[in-house]
Amino acid sequence: MSYDIVKRVTIKGDKIIINSACNNVRPLIFSSWEYGTKYQETLREKLFWLFKDVLDGNLHLQPSVNPKIKNALMLYYGNPLNENKSCYSRAEDYMLKVANEKFKFKREDFETEREFERAITNRLWDDKEFKNTLYIEAQHYAYDNVINPMVEAYLTDNVDTNKYVVSIDNGFRWLVKMNTNSFRYSYDRRYAKVFDKYDAWRHTQHIENPRIERA
Repeated sequence: MSYDIVKRVTIKGDKIIINSACNNVRPLIFSSWEYGTKYQETLREKLFWLFKDVLDGNLHLQPSVNPKIKNALMLYYGNPLNENKSCYSRAEDYMLKVANEKFKFKREDFETEREFERAITNRLWDDKEFKNTLYIEAQHYAYDNVINPMVEAYLTDNVDTNKYVVSIDNGFRWLVKMNTNSFRYSYDRRYAKVFDKYDAWRHTQHIENPRIERA
């Protein structure tokens, strides 16, 4: 999958300037460009689509990106139930829930969750008019409950500005250097690396049972 590696996001007035490079081109060549110039006019609209692109995996934010932008995302990622789910996944979850309120399948009648969801989906595809209406409703649900709260948090400065440290083995070892593929640790908390909350979450996805706490 192709995506942009984002090194910087600069917001000046109603303009969003992104410095990024395509992940599948080597060597990486970073360049700056204005985001949302074709269809979005206001900063609120541009932030909406910016956050959506991050959630959908089109933009991968690096630690150097403005912490205010990254930490607004934690309104979504901060809930363990939502981790690694795109905006579309949230919409699909909503569709299944509402559809089954009409179809009334029972979970106990199926061996696995996947079979249960497949039965709902197959029935939904047979009712195309209901499916199309529900799809539009589900998209609005995802936007209202996922992305718009992020935009509002950014615009009102209602984001988590605290710093965090990460430990493994129930606080026995503290991370002192970390990227998405490897880490180093110390037994002394004083040497623990300090992260913004988003970076602490993003870069510990490959570590089993990390513990993130206030620095």
